[in-house]
Amino acid sequence: SFVLAFVTGIFLFIIWISRVQLDEELAHYRIFFSESVSGIGVGSDVRFSGIKVGRVSHIDFDPDDPRRVEVTIEIIADTPVREDSYAMLQLQGITGLSFVQIFGGSPESAMLPKVSGGEIPIIRAQESKISELVKSAPDLISQTSLVVNRAGQVLSQENAQNISLVLADL
Repeated sequence: SFVLAFVTGIFLFIIWISRVQLDEELAHYRIFFSESVSGIGVGSDVRFSGIKVGRVSHIDFDPDDPRRVEVTIEIIADTPVREDSYAMLQLQGITGLSFVQIFGGSPESAMLPKVSGGEIPIIRAQESKISELVKSAPDLISQTSLVVNRAGQVLSQENAQNISLVLADL
């Protein structure tokens, strides 16, 4: 009887947990990223100002522009997504995994309307800081190379001898 009561309790607990998740109303939004979305997948977190509010439900190419990636998210319906809210990919620790971060926008801005008839509203995307860093890497490398070359010129054999003579005079 103890085992039967335990199994029944587990079964009722599972039903209760699934019912809680089914009662939660979700809103769907689309985001079009013009950068690589590596690190996120279906089921990845969606956060609103750092708070987990949903998950990525679908990832696909933009049928109108193959340079963009369409990410569909489902989040808690009462999340205050406004017309000037924007989404950005962010790293989750040092694992290489990413999540979608939505930034709230201004309080004066209107709420993003929920469109009926199967049309999913769009949250605009901003380029992530990681992508900006990767794009600026060639410039950073050329600047570093320039600094190393100039340091080599300053520390040339002739300048080293001149510095030695100045130090000897001092």
